[in-house]
Parts: sequence; structure tokens; C-alpha cells
Amino acid sequence: MSAIPAKGFAMRIRESYSLYHRKTAAGLVYYYQAYDEDGRRLCGHSTGKMTLSAAREYCNQLLKAGKLIPEKEQKPTFGEFARGWWDFETCQYTKSRNARNTLTQRYVNDAAYTVKKYIKPYFEKTRIDLITDTMIDNWLLSLLDLGLKKSTANNAYNIFRTMLTYACRKLRLIPSNPFDVVQKLGSDKNPDEENDEDEIDLGKMSVLTLEELRLLFPENWEDVWTKKLYYVLNKLAACTGMRLGELLGLKARYVCNGYVYVRKQFDSLGYRNVKTKKPRYIPIPRGVEDDLRELIAQNGEGFVFVLRPHAAQPVSRASVTIEYHRALEKIGIPREVQSKRGLHMHSWRHFFNAFLLMENITDDKVMALTGHSTKQMKERYTHFDGSKFTDVKALQEKMIDRKPEGLEPAPAQIPGQLSASGGAVTIQVLNVVAPSDTGDPMVWLERVDFSAIADVVNGRKEPVVMAESAG
Repeated sequence: MSAIPAKGFAMRIRESYSLYHRKTAAGLVYYYQAYDEDGRRLCGHSTGKMTLSAAREYCNQLLKAGKLIPEKEQKPTFGEFARGWWDFETCQYTKSRNARNTLTQRYVNDAAYTVKKYIKPYFEKTRIDLITDTMIDNWLLSLLDLGLKKSTANNAYNIFRTMLTYACRKLRLIPSNPFDVVQKLGSDKNPDEENDEDEIDLGKMSVLTLEELRLLFPENWEDVWTKKLYYVLNKLAACTGMRLGELLGLKARYVCNGYVYVRKQFDSLGYRNVKTKKPRYIPIPRGVEDDLRELIAQNGEGFVFVLRPHAAQPVSRASVTIEYHRALEKIGIPREVQSKRGLHMHSWRHFFNAFLLMENITDDKVMALTGHSTKQMKERYTHFDGSKFTDVKALQEKMIDRKPEGLEPAPAQIPGQLSASGGAVTIQVLNVVAPSDTGDPMVWLERVDFSAIADVVNGRKEPVVMAESAG
């Protein structure tokens, strides 16, 4: 194969292309190579001609028509390349990823917004093969000048890199990806704050204390909440760590005996799979299940948390959020303190996760319940077995201060003779009949209804006079 210059023509034509021939099954065929505006040689293309003169004539005709460089060889600008990206209907990358069930509509929408807001304004008119690592680095720093957090800028970095990786590896529009030599920005956090645990301000942790939690869920829910559905929704969030979309997406058929099946979520994109696309089972305390059953009896077999029976959609996220913050104010946490501590609806996930870990629940169980998966955990908890989560159930009961199932308080037997001196009351005899299945009297002491004693002491109830035992 040898290149043959196009002799006898003007310099402009000679510089526009060169000819060479190849042996094919049909015989000798001439090919041409054109050059881009920067003088770089492009891929060769067949003229289909078997003589040099015919090949030159063919190329000259293409040159006059402005078609010497095929359209597919003309590199697009980034704006042209980005047209139709991040759309399930028009973007080949998005179609391919979606076929593998790895993209959500929310992710696609966010990516499209990022391209429009932060990438196109900087690179729209730049030819895609002329984008350099230096340009990308300057762009990344310019996002910080706009006031973006490093995490937001890094998200734009990931989206931009994905697009150029596809342009390089799949479409062959660029010979290499300039992102290969551009690093992300660092963390928004101060390294000293990350490493020095003694300096962490616990007041800024976005979780409630157990005392605050119990104030939020009093025996009479109307003391704190405007509607029972908000009371039950938040109690379920505290006991399960479910995301807000998962709570709103809960339907009656997924409330089972002793657990909930977290399969769907409801948000601005409608009723769809949960974030991880992996359903999970979470045990629930008896009292929470009773509350859910009551709502289901009122509202029907659809969404559990609705404002009216058989509603087509659950209550809005905004109303849940407003009610949450109003309830915190009700128990004595003003808005400015809520903001300072970072308290919001998502804090229930942090609370649940932290509570389980502090009570030494194993990491794989915590991940199984919260939906943060590992490969090993997937196999271990593929099918829900309530017997494996009895420790979690006991902690949930403890969390909302319920007495364990099957332990009903024994009535306190108060003797008739009470001595009072200076207003103090001495209980002379406390007779509690303990079943024979335990030899530990302290276990059954916990079952005493001391409120009955308080009623007697405060004169609200007459004491029960015990008959003296013989001998």
C-alpha cells in the first residue's frame, strides 16, 4: 500500500486529501484520506474506483460539494453531543443502563439538570475532541466560585466524566478521556473534624434522644400531634428507619404479622421501586402494628397514610415535614434548635441506625433492616425469618417504652395499715404473686403496677387490705 499525491491540481486540492490503493477480492481499489482543519489525518475511505484518475475525479467532486469529510468524521461540539442525553427515549447510554436496571428516573432528571445548569454553559460551543484536562480542571474550580459545595461539584464531575467516557469508549469520538488525569475535589469537611473524635459536637448530631422520642409519642397522641396518621407514621419511622418515600409508599397488604415488607416508595415520580431496588423486611413492635391496623381499618386496603379513605395518593411529603417540626416544637425543641441540631424527617434513619448499633445489634442485621446492602448480607437475609430478629424486636419495644409481650403488670396488693410521718408514707408489705417459671424475684418486681401505689398514696384509691396469714 502506498500513498499517491494528487498531482496536477491546485495546492488547495493537493492539501485536502491523499490517495492510496488496496488489493481487494474485486481487484485494486483506491482509498483517500482527508485532513481536518488542524491538519490531522482522518480515517481512510474507499472511493470505489479502480483507476487513479477516476479516484481523483471522485474526490474532487466530494471536495466541491463539501462532503470530502464524511459527517460522522466531523466532531460535534459538546452542546451537539449532549443533545438528547439523559433521556430514556433518546439517549443510547441511558437506554443501555436502564436495560440493566441500574438507573432511576430521579437520577436521570438530576443528571439532565446538572448538564443544563453547570456543564453546557462552559463547554457548549467547544468541540468535544478539543476538551482538555486543563479546561476540565478550570471548570471544576469555577463551580466553587459559583458557591457550590465540593460534593455538588463532584457530582457534576461524575456526570461529565460518564458522558466523555461513553464518547471515548463506545462512540470513538475522542481518542482518550481527559478525565483520566483530572482528580475530584476534596471533602467539604475539615480533616481535623473528621479525625478528632473528641472535638465532635454531639449537640449537632441529627438524632433525638430516647427521652425526646418518648415525649413525641405519649399515651395520648393528641397531646403532640394534630392527626393520628402523623403520629403513627413517625413512630414507624423511629422503629424501622424507613425513608420518607418508603413510609408514604406503604400499602395495607405490606403490613404483615410482626413486620412490614418495604417494597415500594412514593415520591414526585410516583409509586415506584425503593431506592436500592431491593425489597426488605423489618420487624415492628406490637403496638405499632396495632396502630397500623387501625389506620387500615379506617382507610381501606390502599395506601396506609392518607387523609381520606381509599385516597389515590398518600399524604404529601410537605405536610409530613411540617407536622414533624411542629411536633418537635410542641415538646420543647424550638425551630432554631432544630436547625442547629440538623433535625429533619431523615433523622429517623440516623436515630434507628445509631440506636441499633449502640445496643450491639450486628452490622449485617442493621444493613438488612436499613437497606444498606453488602454482598454477604444479601445471601444471609434473602428470606425474612422473624426468629433471627427477636433482639431487634425487643429493642423496638424498649424504644417506645412498651412492656414485652406476655408480661402483664401484676396488681400491687397494698396493706391497710400505712404509717405516715411528716408526709412520708411507708409501705409495710408488698405482696406480689410471682409465677413459678422464674426464681428471680427482681424480674417480677418490674411487673408491679406502681401507679396503683401512687393512687393510694395520693388518696385517689382505697388500699386493698390484706388478710393476715395464719401462724
